[in-house]
Amino acid sequence: MEHFLSESHKHICIKRTLNKGTYQRWFWNKKSGGITNSSGQKIELHKLDRLNIYGSNIRDLNRTELQVGDRVLHESDKLYFGCIIGDTPDYWIIDRNNGDRVEVEKGHDDLILVDHNINRRSSRVPDKNLVFAQTQSELNMAELQSDLATRGECIEQIANLSMGESLFKDLHRRIFSPIYTWGGKYRSEIETEAGVETVVGNREYPTLEIDKVEDEMEIFFRKLANPYLRRSRLSIENLVDALELLHIELARIHPFKDGNGRTIRLFSELVALRWGYKLEWGSSKGNYHDAVRIAVNFRLKRKLRKILTEGLSEL
Repeated sequence: MEHFLSESHKHICIKRTLNKGTYQRWFWNKKSGGITNSSGQKIELHKLDRLNIYGSNIRDLNRTELQVGDRVLHESDKLYFGCIIGDTPDYWIIDRNNGDRVEVEKGHDDLILVDHNINRRSSRVPDKNLVFAQTQSELNMAELQSDLATRGECIEQIANLSMGESLFKDLHRRIFSPIYTWGGKYRSEIETEAGVETVVGNREYPTLEIDKVEDEMEIFFRKLANPYLRRSRLSIENLVDALELLHIELARIHPFKDGNGRTIRLFSELVALRWGYKLEWGSSKGNYHDAVRIAVNFRLKRKLRKILTEGLSEL
């Protein structure tokens, strides 16, 4: 079929989707590169020769039905993001963010819905990245997929992993280096903007000065290894002691430009797994972040300790 990027009109009607028993028309906005609907708008009725009609609500990101106009992740030799700009009975036509156009066979699991692409202009991502992500949804998906892959590999290797600084830094590298140039590098190892300091919570409680990061990380992991990690195998209370220290000190040091929390949580899960426990974080991400900030800024540890204790279960 003819894809909508080849059309000369400003707005192209590309599909109709079902919502609460009625069908809604959706248009491709060539100026913004996203989708808009016809409600309350005076839009010229230019449409594709074959208009797709779908039974799923376009806004439902849990749907299994892919639609023309969706932004998707294509898992091939690496991660690629793009937009479905057309289809045939057997293939989706994908316009990748890097400028390539490919056909992907339908019915396979290598396409994942990322975003419905509505009001795309307002969701641009300013940060440079290596996967050509153009929206925050795409960046979030790239980080999630990389996290899951790293997590699976580490669980398989758990018996051979040494719970030290090298592993902690390598986790960050494995998760973030496919996406960003700073993956696996401490703040002291990358260029930073003059006068900009990374903080936990708010600017009244700044994180460690950048030139002290490497020394503090070495000191911390020596302290963690002896006696905290050595004792953590003896009881769940000792394990919580180690995880509590790990969270407070690594959040205070804030060794990486970004991705500290994700790396701390994965490292904590691996420490727990090494000693025969599963560590889960509960349903409220906000409560966890509040507990970490309070423990770092005010040394009030009770809330964080409660989350860690309740999240541990013996395997």
